[in-house]
Amino acid sequence: VIDGHVKWLFLKQKTSGMPISLVYTGSMILPYQSVSTDSTSVASYPTFAHRFTFNNQIHIARKFGDRFSAQINLGVNHRNYVNYYDKNTLVYAGAGLRFRMTKNLGIIVEYHHVLNRDLTYNQNPLSIGVEILTGGHAFVLSYSNARGVNENLFIPNTTSNWTLGEFRLGFGINRKFK
Repeated sequence: VIDGHVKWLFLKQKTSGMPISLVYTGSMILPYQSVSTDSTSVASYPTFAHRFTFNNQIHIARKFGDRFSAQINLGVNHRNYVNYYDKNTLVYAGAGLRFRMTKNLGIIVEYHHVLNRDLTYNQNPLSIGVEILTGGHAFVLSYSNARGVNENLFIPNTTSNWTLGEFRLGFGINRKFK
């Protein structure tokens, strides 16, 4: 998948005067997999434009001291080509929490609820993770019922169900350069 993102910070939280941060993010993906010869497959892509998926979100976030942060977001995900039982445009709301138990160890929880889709085939994404900070690096070990790592993939394509023990183990490393 070729993936592109834009991010625009409207408001930045300050210790006095501005209690929240407000951010817009937009993204687009283009799968480069081979076209399926099965015309009933979502990967049959009748035209090149059918390959694209778009996502737009508004994030409202607040840091409550050194240990706790929270975020809510509202988003729209649009896929140009979907299965017959699915919808092209999905509207969703999400929330994320981060709690640092110590200076270097934290818990992260993220959930997204798709507002306009029947959950017969799909599930709402839920992720729980442990974050370990080591100076310039952040190591994240996560458990999630989603396969994808960005909204264009996990909002429309999460099919695993936590209540049935269907989750995946993920690992990531973030590095902040100055």
